[in-house]
This record gives sequence, structure tokens and C-alpha cells, in this order.
Amino acid sequence: YPLKYGDEIEEHAKERGLDPNFVRALILQESYYNPKAKSRVGATGLMHLMPPTAKEHAARLHIPFAVPRLENPDVNVQLGTYHLRMLIRLFSGNEYLAIAAYNGGQGNVAKWRRAAPRKPLDEFLEAIPFPETRNYVKRVTMLRSAYSRLTS
Repeated sequence: YPLKYGDEIEEHAKERGLDPNFVRALILQESYYNPKAKSRVGATGLMHLMPPTAKEHAARLHIPFAVPRLENPDVNVQLGTYHLRMLIRLFSGNEYLAIAAYNGGQGNVAKWRRAAPRKPLDEFLEAIPFPETRNYVKRVTMLRSAYSRLTS
């Protein structure tokens, strides 16, 4: 359980009202703390941001943007925590749905939720049709818990 980039994570998590251990868990799952990580679809940096999404968030935050800046841990965590907070707001504070959206896309999660609006959350999460996203939610939740134990 790496604890790298602690200053950046603490600062930007606090700015966004996020649990730093939530951010640590997401970073571990996304990039294993490699600031130069790139996914097969182009998501970049610690929090694996897609360049178009990062560019949009950077404009809102008045941060100069260029794709190589996504490899800068401070910039990546600043934009990534903004994105995570946006997803949490979009899903009315539900962090589990936000985690699913971070991996599987907000449109997909909204569509799945509309198809099963009354399904209890635990059943909904177990029924996510993308195995990668279903496992991602479980893994980030478990990692967050582990980080909480380590940092308390």
C-alpha cells in the first residue's frame, strides 16, 4: 500500500471534501502510483484521466492544460479529485455509483440505475453488467478500507 504523493493527495482531497484514503485507493487501482501510467484507451497519470475530460476540468479550474501535464502528480490529482467530486455530486452523494462511473462511464451507470431504480444498492452493484466495473467497485472499496486502517 504505497503512500506516495501524500501532500498532493491530502491537499486536493481536502479542497474537494474527499476522504484522502478514497483517493489513495483509486490511485492504487488505476495506476499503482505510476505518474506516467497510460491505459490502452489513453487514460493518463495517477488517476487515469482521459485527456478530453481533463482538458474540460482544467478549463473550469483555470489551469493551463496540455496532455503531458497529466503525468505531473499535482496536476493529475487536482483534476482527478475534481472529476471524482463531480461524479459524487452527479450521483447524489453515492460514492459507490461514483466509483462505478469512474470506471464504467457515467452514462452507463445512469442507464443501469434507470433500468433498476428500486433495486437495493448492494444488489445493483452485484448486477453491474461489466465484470471489470463490478470488480473495480469492490477493489476500490476494499483498498479504501485498508488505507483507512493504515493511516489511522
